[in-house]
Amino acid sequence: MIKTNSPLLTVEDETIIWRYMDFVSFYSVIKNKSLFFRRLDKYPDQLEGTLSAETIENLYKHHNKLDNSSTDNSRKWAQDFAKSVELGKAYNLSNSWSIQNEENYALWKIYLHGHQEGVAIKSTAKRLKDSLQKSGETVYIDKVTYDQRSLEYDDINIFNVATNKIKPYNFENECRAFIIGQIQFNKNDGNPPHPKYSVGAEIAADLEILIDKLFVSPFAGHWFTKLVESLVSEHLPSFDKTQLVSSIIREAK
Repeated sequence: MIKTNSPLLTVEDETIIWRYMDFVSFYSVIKNKSLFFRRLDKYPDQLEGTLSAETIENLYKHHNKLDNSSTDNSRKWAQDFAKSVELGKAYNLSNSWSIQNEENYALWKIYLHGHQEGVAIKSTAKRLKDSLQKSGETVYIDKVTYDQRSLEYDDINIFNVATNKIKPYNFENECRAFIIGQIQFNKNDGNPPHPKYSVGAEIAADLEILIDKLFVSPFAGHWFTKLVESLVSEHLPSFDKTQLVSSIIREAK
C-alpha cells in the first residue's frame, strides 16, 4: 500500500527520479528484485531523523508553561523527548532517490563510492509507487526538505522528522520512500521493544515497472556494459533492452 500524509510534500507522479548504485548494490537489486530500505540510524548523516536545537528549545518552552513545571524538569523533559525521537530512528526504514531531470555527474561520483562500475536507474515517482504496490508494506513516498526546520510540540511527528535534513545535503534533492514502526516486541520481559531489522530490509519491487531506463556508469569500460546486458537478460528477460543506455557523460580514461 502506498500512502502520502498531509505533513509531507507530495511528489507529483511525473517527477523524474534517479538512484545511483555501485555494481554490488545494483546486482542485489536485480537478483533479489527488491529495493533495500535502510534504518534511518544507519545513514551516514548522524543528524538524520533528529530534532534541531530550536525545536528542543520549543519543547522546553512548551513544557515550562505547564502547571507545576520548573526550569530544570522542563529542560530534562525536552532533552528526554529529543532522545526518544533519536532512538526511534532504528524503527524506521528509508529508500532514497534523487529528483533530477537529467543524470548528474556529481551524484555518479558520490554514490559509486570511488568505484568505476555502477548503474543508475531512471524512473518516475509513479513508477516507484506502482512497483511497490504488491510489497505487502505500507510505504510513504514524499520529498525531503532541507530547511533545518524549527517545530512546535504539536507539529512533531514521524513524517516531518523523517523527511527533514540539514542544508548541506540539499544537493541530493531527495525523494524518499519510507516504512515506519518496524518493531520487534519482546516476550513480556520488561524490556523495551527492539528494532525488527539489524540494518534494513529488502522490500519486493516490480523492476519492470520501476525502471524507465538503466544508465551505465560513464567511468566503466565497455566490458561492464556487456556484463550489465547479460545480467538484465538473465534476471529481467522481458525488459526492453533498448532502455539500457550509456551515460551521456564522457570522461577521459
